Amino acid sequence: MSGQTLSRRRFLAAAGLSTAAALGACAMNGIPTFTPASTATPNGSPAQIGPYDVNRMILGEEAQIPLGLPQPIPPEFNLLSYYECIDGQAQNAPPPSQVSAAVYYPVYRAPGANVTDHRVPTPNPLNLTLGPYPILLYAHGFRDTFYSCTVASSPQRDFTSVDAMLSHVASYGVVCVAPNLSWVRSAIGGGGSHDFNYSERGAFGMRAKVLTLYWLYFANQLNTTMFAQQLDLSHLILVGHSTGAGGAIQAGRELSKIVSFRSIAYGLIGPVSDTTAADVRNLLVLGGTRDTLQLGVNPQGAYQAATTPKTLVTISGANHFGYTDLCDASNVCQPYGINDPSGTISRADQQLTGGAYLAALARYYALGDKTARRYLTGERAVEGLEALSIQVQQEGYRIEEYKTPPIGWPTLEPAGP
Repeated sequence: MSGQTLSRRRFLAAAGLSTAAALGACAMNGIPTFTPASTATPNGSPAQIGPYDVNRMILGEEAQIPLGLPQPIPPEFNLLSYYECIDGQAQNAPPPSQVSAAVYYPVYRAPGANVTDHRVPTPNPLNLTLGPYPILLYAHGFRDTFYSCTVASSPQRDFTSVDAMLSHVASYGVVCVAPNLSWVRSAIGGGGSHDFNYSERGAFGMRAKVLTLYWLYFANQLNTTMFAQQLDLSHLILVGHSTGAGGAIQAGRELSKIVSFRSIAYGLIGPVSDTTAADVRNLLVLGGTRDTLQLGVNPQGAYQAATTPKTLVTISGANHFGYTDLCDASNVCQPYGINDPSGTISRADQQLTGGAYLAALARYYALGDKTARRYLTGERAVEGLEALSIQVQQEGYRIEEYKTPPIGWPTLEPAGP
């Protein structure tokens, strides 16, 4: 934030989490890990749906579902301009008192799925099969709430606009969490008569604080009350779209200060400039050749600035918002108040491509599936996406001829990326 900043202790207190509660066992030398009883070890194309069915809940909005995160910014720090569409006009409104989040979580698929049904003993309100399930935190892009009345889809619901991609990743055994960040103002995309009180870095930092607190909320409360201790807290995937990309990177830095992860991986979708630096690795960047109107979008720059291993996937015909449901099925955006060229590939193809590469990222770094490496290196095209023109750049992976062993054979690969 410009002008004023919150100390970590003050910030956690504002969110209803004491410093001790927020750190808990996570500040120890490491996080306990355990071996899943599930036999759901994917080794096929990441464009295929994974071995789990997926349910969605929205924290803070559904009966018998926990509240969302308390609003983390106290009134004296609230410098945000937030609007809602009231009686057909955009009117100033207080930011929501709690930050809702869409949560996509894997459930047992029956019959015939490649998943051993080891239900977790009660209490298990979600009826989960035995994990562990790593967490993916997703930061959506920015749209100005001032235009809430002039667009077809409300900016306040953008956190629910990536159902296709996050459901796809969750089907591999990942809990995906997408907080509502519509109330966070950004310096990017602004103009006209609006004062933007936060610089680009402030926009990243605000998003990062919400993602960080949501991870702590899951680790210290929801893992016990809702997820029956089945979350894998040793691996983390952080994904951000557009301005959200900077928030995802910053959240990884903040969480790394207090948690000893075995791995953190990043997925950046149409990231804006200055999102990465030399301390960022385990990186996937997605960019589209039709992403030409959003200010500051720079996938190549995000890829180049990071260290290895890293992957840049360029999708011919993909635009900026086709990863979401804000454009129509033909990937036409302008009639819906979205400043984005129409994609020359369908919205479904763009979303499947994004979901497939994010699934490969999660499989490789968080689920221990080394067969997914060949998709991140471009060694192998993603089966099912052959009709699309997709280019893959990579650096830092050891390229090897890879032969899939017969079922039941061990997979032997050198340690490391």
